[in-house]
Amino acid sequence: MGLLDSDHAAEHTREAAAYAIAVIGAFAVTAVLSLFSTPREFFAGAWYLLVVIVAALVGGWKAGVLALAAACAGLVWDALPPRRNLAIGSSADAAALTAFVAMAVIVILLVRSRDVARRLAEKRSSRSDHLSQLAQSLALAPGPDEVVQASLEWCRASLGASRTLLTLTNDDDGRGTREEWWSGLQPVDETLRRRVDLLFDKGGTILDESGVIATRLAAPAGPVGVLVTDFGPNRHLDAEDEESLSIAAAAIAHAYARAQLRDRERAVADQLQQSLLPTQLPSIRGLSVRSWFHPAVGNAVAGDFLDVIADDGHWMAIVGDACGKGVRAATAAAAARHTFRAAALDGKDVTYTAHLIDRAVASLRDQDMFCTAVLVEGRITDPTVRLVVAGYPRPVIVRRNGVLEEVEASGSLLGAFAAAHFDALSMDLDTGDTLVLYTDGLTDVPTGAVDVMSTLRGVEPGGLDARLEAMRSPGGVDDVALLAITRTPF
Repeated sequence: MGLLDSDHAAEHTREAAAYAIAVIGAFAVTAVLSLFSTPREFFAGAWYLLVVIVAALVGGWKAGVLALAAACAGLVWDALPPRRNLAIGSSADAAALTAFVAMAVIVILLVRSRDVARRLAEKRSSRSDHLSQLAQSLALAPGPDEVVQASLEWCRASLGASRTLLTLTNDDDGRGTREEWWSGLQPVDETLRRRVDLLFDKGGTILDESGVIATRLAAPAGPVGVLVTDFGPNRHLDAEDEESLSIAAAAIAHAYARAQLRDRERAVADQLQQSLLPTQLPSIRGLSVRSWFHPAVGNAVAGDFLDVIADDGHWMAIVGDACGKGVRAATAAAAARHTFRAAALDGKDVTYTAHLIDRAVASLRDQDMFCTAVLVEGRITDPTVRLVVAGYPRPVIVRRNGVLEEVEASGSLLGAFAAAHFDALSMDLDTGDTLVLYTDGLTDVPTGAVDVMSTLRGVEPGGLDARLEAMRSPGGVDDVALLAITRTPF
């Protein structure tokens, strides 16, 4: 049982106890009064009181009023001629019957208070449920347009509004260009728009007898707008409806601002990520170079990067990954990539370039930041290539006859140690052979580690690219940068 359930149970217990005390008290007073009246008056009054109590408890306070009216009519009919079954001969007899009526009125008032409190609790619970539904819908909305549609649908489906107008502007003073959305069976007219103009200027909330609530919405560093909800003239609106719509308007404004912020963050992340990748790979005679970048789920920019430089018959390539995500990772990756480009264009070899990148990442003075990378270089007229592996993973060579070879080389992480050591490994890349470089996002997936060697085993030369493309598991939590370099006839 939850907290609300226990509160309702306690409330029902207190309510039942109150009614029990009221009924027992009524009969106790009746018993005392009966000592001063005749049995006929006592039993007549007690009978009618019991009928009123049962009617009120079962049918509500209105049923109790009807029962009391019927009881009073019955007493009068029994006392007046020609029947005169009740002979009220003394003031004590009249007081006894009056006490019965008073007890019945008390019971009716108690039942009415219960019904009013119950309806108020149900109304508040319904409003709370509606606001909870709105919060859930807004939390699931990925962008500003989805926030608007979720808000309009909530007004229609949950609140039962006949039409809704939502107007927003991104200027803090609300005087900029307005965007307008509406929903409902009837089009928005100038009557609703006049309320929008009024609230944009003065703020606050408008509630009128025509069943319309208009409230201004705003969020810090977010949009300014007005939400106008038309429930029709038959809908009774009160201050609590006004308060609920004000709360909803604030939630919509904050959700819209958050969605806008996510869009801006996504755009910045895309720009940062694109800055870590070449806009176009160079065309190198005697080589076929292909690259893939698979973003992970989410908007955070990762530190995966790659690049290829070709100059004066010499070429060099890199695939790397800065640890972590976000701006820190992008900063380290950008430092590594730009250092690589400068060294490669200056004709430096892979060993010297690796040392330069190591120093560049270390110069960021971020103790928890490092990079892994694979650098490879060669000349277009020479099948020999030289590689430096700085961390994991190791590259794979797919020979033209389908044989796979994992490059047995390793070196220090970039930017992690004061005395880093990098050795270059030389090997031949003959015509038809492909060198595959990749970041660890290719192997680290939610379903478990992927064995690249096993996945590529048996692949035909013409199907290698399709196999590499298919290796990326959907829904991965890390980005993947992948580069394939194939020796072609010179």
